[in-house]
Amino acid sequence: MVPVSMEVANIGASGLGLLYTSLALGGVAGLAILGALKRGIPSLKLVVLLNALLAAPMLLGATFPIFPVLMAVFFVSGILFDVSSVATQSMLQAVVPQNFLGRVFSLVNVSLALGVLPVLHFLDPVVGWLGSAGTLQITSLTVCVLGALLYLTALTRPGRVEARKESGEESPV
Repeated sequence: MVPVSMEVANIGASGLGLLYTSLALGGVAGLAILGALKRGIPSLKLVVLLNALLAAPMLLGATFPIFPVLMAVFFVSGILFDVSSVATQSMLQAVVPQNFLGRVFSLVNVSLALGVLPVLHFLDPVVGWLGSAGTLQITSLTVCVLGALLYLTALTRPGRVEARKESGEESPV
């Protein structure tokens, strides 16, 4: 979103600072409502849904790169990102045996960081053809579609946490 904000919306450094303030406030709001969002939604489904929804505001911001829209996009993104992060960490803690938690958390974080590199390499020529906004639109649409497919898959098969709850087995945490 930073290239779209800087190149397309021409908001400058102070505008970008306000956008990041909006992102942080969204994160605070997301954490405040986390308990209400998590009730009744299994962790796997919540994680997949939130990650898929995270691309939607980015698509909106790339399509309508005007300052008020970008402020709302960053606020909603802050909510979704923080709630998704907490839900992901909670799901991992419920599923992974305690003696493997450190290794799994490290592997997840390294995988996410390293997974970005090939995507950025692939997108570099695309940015030249479509510009920042067009590339973000295509990327956001792709993430939304893949997220929807993963969400539908999560609906059709129970995860380990849900299966453990149904069998009455206690969580290892």
